[in-house]
Amino acid sequence: LKTVGLLTVLTQCGIPVPADEGAIIPLTKGIFVDMGDEQSIESDLSTFSSRLHWMKTTLERAQENSLVLVDEAGSGTDPDEGTALTTAFLEILSEKKTRCLITTHHGLLKLFAHEAPGWQNASMEFDQTTLSPTYRFKKGIPGSSYAFEIAERLGLPEILTQKARKQVGTGKNKLDSLILSLEKESQQLRSQISDLRKKDQIREKIKQDLEQRLQQIREQKEDIHSKAMKEAESIISQANKKIEQAIRAAVEQDKEAVKAKRKEIADYESSLKKKQEKRRSRKQRKKQPASKQKPVPGDAVKLLDSHSTGELLDVKGSSATVLINGLRIKTKYQNLVLTSKVPQRPAPSISYKVTTSYGDHARPFSGRLDVRGKRGEEAMREVVPFVDEALTRGIQHISIVHGKGDGILKKLIHEHLASRKDIKHFEAAPVDEGGDGCTYIYL
Repeated sequence: LKTVGLLTVLTQCGIPVPADEGAIIPLTKGIFVDMGDEQSIESDLSTFSSRLHWMKTTLERAQENSLVLVDEAGSGTDPDEGTALTTAFLEILSEKKTRCLITTHHGLLKLFAHEAPGWQNASMEFDQTTLSPTYRFKKGIPGSSYAFEIAERLGLPEILTQKARKQVGTGKNKLDSLILSLEKESQQLRSQISDLRKKDQIREKIKQDLEQRLQQIREQKEDIHSKAMKEAESIISQANKKIEQAIRAAVEQDKEAVKAKRKEIADYESSLKKKQEKRRSRKQRKKQPASKQKPVPGDAVKLLDSHSTGELLDVKGSSATVLINGLRIKTKYQNLVLTSKVPQRPAPSISYKVTTSYGDHARPFSGRLDVRGKRGEEAMREVVPFVDEALTRGIQHISIVHGKGDGILKKLIHEHLASRKDIKHFEAAPVDEGGDGCTYIYL
């Protein structure tokens, strides 16, 4: 009470007060304090008479936003009568909207604060174990006097406290027990809240560690991808060098060297093809969700290692036969997934009469043909001899660049390739090699 009164006066005088940042202390219209003993022999005032005199002055002068501080309200006379007078006094102050801070040990005044509008109980916390103050203010919970507990701790005979408890009655004991129980639960809740805050801090630290580890994994993934791209570029560069060596050997008409280089290129292209197929297969399996229903003959299926779709004709063990654009393709059964796309029937094939003379194949031959920007018939006049010459030279892998556009050139070329039985397989090139604008052909 002294602290509240002193800080209020200091604030009125413009003097800084010891309080947390953001604390609000309202301005008051008068401070009325009943604290200590104001009895006077000269004025013929007993303790209670002096209190009544103060109450009369306060009721006459207090107004809205005044501050009233009362210590040990209801004391100095019969507890019941003192409580009744104090309750009436507080009700009048409440009607005037006067701010009041009251301390008391009377249970009826605590009950009044609990039930009357505009009033609220509060208490200063006591440690249940040591019966010592914790200096924590608790709003909404009335305090206990701890008279019996302190008496037992100070060593008063147990028979005395037992008789005293009987004197106050069952209701009083129950109320004190309720207050003690509430205080104990409050302390337990505060301890649990403290534990939860610690757990939140630990959880936040774990979250930050996981995010940091995830970032490291992403960086490692980028490094691996970069290394893989460099390795692919190195493989392509080595392949080009081997092709150039083969061409020089052919120009020099060194048949043995040509034969050796041709075998070396074929072996290298076969190895490169297997690596590319494995890589594409892994990418397709990541992109293509596994179908729960396994395909059976007659179903429309898609090959995981290419963009081709067709009709499943037959399954034998781990092998399967698929009809793609009129061409029967054998592949592994696990390489097939169900698709809703209906395979198109092969269009009538276009026949071209080609006459070529390659002699001993000594002249240079490029395994890549570019027909972009050409009309259909004009392009096919180059595609057909290009494929034929690759077959006669024993080359196993070639590519045709036809561009994307409206897809007319691609369609004509694919229909022709599908109609030939001397072509093992064809598919769209990888994205970094042209994607749908280029077709890889395996002879």
